[in-house]
Amino acid sequence: MEDFIQTKNGKDTGDEFTWREALKTHALADHHLNSFPVYLAHCNMAGGEYALAAKIYGDLYEMADTQGDSEDWYRCYLSYSAGEA
Repeated sequence: MEDFIQTKNGKDTGDEFTWREALKTHALADHHLNSFPVYLAHCNMAGGEYALAAKIYGDLYEMADTQGDSEDWYRCYLSYSAGEA
C-alpha cells in the first residue's frame, strides 16, 4: 500500500499538495485491512494540519491497548509524534 501511495503521491504521506489523496487511500486501506490508522495523522502532518495531527496521535494513544504486544511501542511512538506535531 505504501509503495502505491508513494508512487501516486510523491511519498507515503503525500506532500503539501497531495496529502489529502494519500490520507483517503490510507483510510480506505486501514478500514479494509483492519490496520491501526497512524498514517491518518502522518498525512495531516504532511499537509501542515499540525493541531489535527496531534489530536489524532493523542486519540490513537488512548487506543494503543488494542495493539497487543505492540502496545508499548505504539504508546512511545505516538507520544513522540504528538510532541513533534
